[in-house]
Amino acid sequence: SCTSKGRYVKNVDFGTADSEWFVNGIKRDGSGDHSWWGGTLFSAEIKEKVGKDNVQVSFGSDWTGNETCVLIQGPNGYQTRNVDPDLSSRMERINSRRKTIDFVRLFNNWGYFISDNEGSEWKGVGTECAKELKKSGTVNDVAVADDGSWVVIHPNSFVTSTGVDSEVDGMLRGFFGRQRQHSAKRQREIVSYHQEVARGRSEREAREARERQEREQEAARQVREALERAARAARETREREEREQAERERAEREAQEQRDRVLAKQLAREEAARKADVSASLENAFEEHLKEDAKSIEELKELLRKRQRSFKASVEKLLPEKRARIMDEIAPVVLDASSGDRTYDCVVCHCAPAVRAVIP
Repeated sequence: SCTSKGRYVKNVDFGTADSEWFVNGIKRDGSGDHSWWGGTLFSAEIKEKVGKDNVQVSFGSDWTGNETCVLIQGPNGYQTRNVDPDLSSRMERINSRRKTIDFVRLFNNWGYFISDNEGSEWKGVGTECAKELKKSGTVNDVAVADDGSWVVIHPNSFVTSTGVDSEVDGMLRGFFGRQRQHSAKRQREIVSYHQEVARGRSEREAREARERQEREQEAARQVREALERAARAARETREREEREQAERERAEREAQEQRDRVLAKQLAREEAARKADVSASLENAFEEHLKEDAKSIEELKELLRKRQRSFKASVEKLLPEKRARIMDEIAPVVLDASSGDRTYDCVVCHCAPAVRAVIP
């Protein structure tokens, strides 16, 4: 049923008491999981569990030849029948700690082998098999026959004891030979693949490096051109600003010169006006001064005339002899003190100025 329907055998076990057996097959795509079994007193328990989860079954016998059985369901679920107490205790501990039971193999006389998260343990497998299990690495499976012969399966090899059927030994050798050939071929394919990937990666990396270098060169060129454009723009801006500054300075200078000329003309006009004002003011002041001098002279002349009249009046009161002498000595000085601009008094009253002269 397995091979005819495209299944491969995933689990198989044979008992040592009453020819118990169990086979589980599944298709390569994970479908078609099915189990067959027979000759066991544990049939009801197996029937209840198969199909619900990944199930492993192992058969053995006790010291009296009665059937022993272990059913493992999922990571660490299990059921046992008449197994060694040490095995039962270990499975209970693994289950309580929520660890994983890899597989269990039962042999006759309560012999067993268990592999789990805590390692492996065996009992009743014989001295030589125990030595092999102790020195071996990973163990994929163990089988111990009633006559004491045994087989230990490793990931890439196997070890058999004396007494193992030559046909079984040959089949194992053929299988592992094919496995090694397949592994070697697969390894070559993997190496070739990795080499191809490495070559592709190297070519891709080289191409990417070239492209990156080209991008960097292009970016550098663009940056260089941008810097040159910026420098040229800055230079042109600076030159334009210098020209504009020179033009502004020239315009300001011309405007200042024009303002200076206008100011000079204004100052000249103001200076001329000021000088004219000063001249006019001086002339006015001089004229006023002359007017005041003339007025003062008139006043002095009037005062002099009054004094002269008073002097003459006083002289008239003197005796004739003294009057004649004073008139001769003093009167000429007093009466002529007014300068050449002399005004002659009236010869009659001697007070008012003369207005008419009679010349013989």
